[in-house]
Amino acid sequence: MTTASREMKISIGQSIIGRTVSGDKSSGLGFWQQFALESVVGIEEEIPVLANRLFQNVPNPFNPSTMIQFTLTEPADVQLTLFDLQGRRVAEILNESRSIGEHTLNYHPRNLASGVYVLRLSAGDFQENRRIVLLK
Repeated sequence: MTTASREMKISIGQSIIGRTVSGDKSSGLGFWQQFALESVVGIEEEIPVLANRLFQNVPNPFNPSTMIQFTLTEPADVQLTLFDLQGRRVAEILNESRSIGEHTLNYHPRNLASGVYVLRLSAGDFQENRRIVLLK
């Protein structure tokens, strides 16, 4: 039995499944086998943020709270504002300076009726909207 060594980029805890082929490698026959991570060659500590982005809230629809996540490519004054479908501002969720990177917050609305709302992220010249649904 021969031992092979390969270098792969994976996340810790990620399953690795590979295909081993017959000895002559000409038939293409083989079987699937799960491999174990034996050693870590290196860890990439920082994943660069490629774009400003407002992700869809989770869960959506939500009750009583939802997680809001966004990324910034540079430090900025950030506003997260909630509007009803008539365009009226109904809540200011966040209004503060934030650093570069990924940001997550848990939003628990008070005094809002069930319905569809528009969540707007404003950071410098960037704006993005997401539709969110509150069910009570």
